[in-house]
Amino acid sequence: MVTNALCRKQIVVFVLFPLFNFMCSHGDSGNVKGPVSLSPNPDLIFGNGINMDASVQGTDVKYQHQPEYFDAVVDAGFQTVRWFIDPTADPEHWQNMINQAIERDLIVVVVLWPDRNWSAKNFSAYWEKFAIYYQDYPRDKLIFELFNEPEAVGLIEGDLSMEWINTAIPAIRKSSPDRLLAIGGPGFNEAENLIQFVNPSYLNYRLNDGSGFENDENIVGVFHMYLPYYFSHYHSTPLRSDWKEIVTDKLELADSWSEKWHKPILLTEWGAWGPPANLKEDFHRYLEHIVNETARLEIEWIYYCGFMNNQWPFSIFNTNTGWDLSVLSILTGRAPVVRLSLSPLLNSEFNYGTTQWKTRGGVELSHVSTAELSGDSALEIKFTDDPLASVFQENLGTELGRKEWSEGGRSLISVTTGNTYLISFLAKSVSGNGLIKISVEEVSTGRTVWISESITLSTEPKGYEVPFIPTQDINGLRFVISSDSTFQRLYIDRIQFKRL
Repeated sequence: MVTNALCRKQIVVFVLFPLFNFMCSHGDSGNVKGPVSLSPNPDLIFGNGINMDASVQGTDVKYQHQPEYFDAVVDAGFQTVRWFIDPTADPEHWQNMINQAIERDLIVVVVLWPDRNWSAKNFSAYWEKFAIYYQDYPRDKLIFELFNEPEAVGLIEGDLSMEWINTAIPAIRKSSPDRLLAIGGPGFNEAENLIQFVNPSYLNYRLNDGSGFENDENIVGVFHMYLPYYFSHYHSTPLRSDWKEIVTDKLELADSWSEKWHKPILLTEWGAWGPPANLKEDFHRYLEHIVNETARLEIEWIYYCGFMNNQWPFSIFNTNTGWDLSVLSILTGRAPVVRLSLSPLLNSEFNYGTTQWKTRGGVELSHVSTAELSGDSALEIKFTDDPLASVFQENLGTELGRKEWSEGGRSLISVTTGNTYLISFLAKSVSGNGLIKISVEEVSTGRTVWISESITLSTEPKGYEVPFIPTQDINGLRFVISSDSTFQRLYIDRIQFKRL
């Protein structure tokens, strides 16, 4: 059928056990290793944190942010969200996303991954502009993490990374004197670099009043921990006998920084490839050990990650099946009750051009900004009368040279029996009424799982909806738009494939 329709001790993070959660309320002063003036302040709480590796407008591999993602985060029991900010975007680009999170009483940590062509001056200027724009936002609800993994953008020398940070902190403090700033070391924000570089020898900035790192009670030390790397970033690699010692040693090393400088510590990234890439038993043991050890050491943390896309092996949320409940039982102890309707398709509003939309047969794709469907981006499709002509989306392949897509063992698009899925889109035919079909194929076999009736497209912009009820659970699907052997030209936008 086709229809038209235009505790800070919860501080530690993702709850260890229900008893621990009961004992540590939001009013708990939390990390006693912080400055005395911070300890009694109940507002300085990160709580349970989750990284959201999505994007305001979506990219070739990241889902476009939807406010519903924050509803999912709250429902899962998290209090803090962290995401990357794009150096090419002005500060206001993130305002709606920040507002949506704060409106849901979430704490926001934004972290910059700067342009690899920048200098320290560019870095400082961006943060100064960002700080001015958000200077009236609550200091305990919006935290700036200055530099994500400097080596990833080509800053190999540690002292150069710290030079950038040294220039940025005074620039931020001019408009935001008490904003919480999360500072990590060079490299990939490892614990050893926190120890070596985040100290007065390298953070030697001075503010107008003569104060510096030692006096700044609004500095939080940050680090990442993906050890052992052979497990966290690879598949089918069992944990070896010494893995717990490796993890604990790094956590204790980071904790020693907090002890020495009397400042809070925050583990802003940790996690591993989940099943089926790694055995569920090993994955759960890994999570449990880190939750236990961070609880013992009173280290707050933010897990990586909630979602980027369904195929990303680090993700613990799937648009079809929701949260991995076995993981949430370890991280937050919460059983979600909200059922969200989200689409697995990437670049479905074509803000990233035609990326991730492939073709077969006689068809040509173009990105247009004049379709007058939704926003300023749409997909133009020129079909020939070739019966094979179609446009489709399926599993990611070698995008960005990442092995995660091919080796993680997950599917971008999947369905489960007992659910109804609603396929919706905006479209218009450019010349005369158009005619298309929507289908779902199994990639591994090429068989057609389901195909719609012919859908007649008007020359006026309209919304279309097509229900699909699967009869079995299937992973590795291909979403297909075909021409029904008709020569035609059309515009299409905002394509969704949602479980109801």
